[in-house]
Amino acid sequence: SASDEEYSEVYSEDMEVETSWIQWFCNLKGNEFFCEVDEDYIQDDFNLTGLSTQVPYYEHALNMILDFDDQDDQLPEDHQPLVETAAQML
Repeated sequence: SASDEEYSEVYSEDMEVETSWIQWFCNLKGNEFFCEVDEDYIQDDFNLTGLSTQVPYYEHALNMILDFDDQDDQLPEDHQPLVETAAQML
């Protein structure tokens, strides 16, 4: 896919430095207006006020963004696209 090719290009440019998915996403063509924010900002409840009522699967989406893998709170496989969409909303 195109995004895989773009990831390969970004990754191959600097093999010594591991790229997070957030850095990869921000570097994709068309995402020039996105920026990386500090993880502490994302985890601060004050900065997330009201989002849990606006975003379905909020906790799962936030965990996906932060690369948290909660084995105790797994959703069925068919819910994964819904969580990904919710993560995009966040």
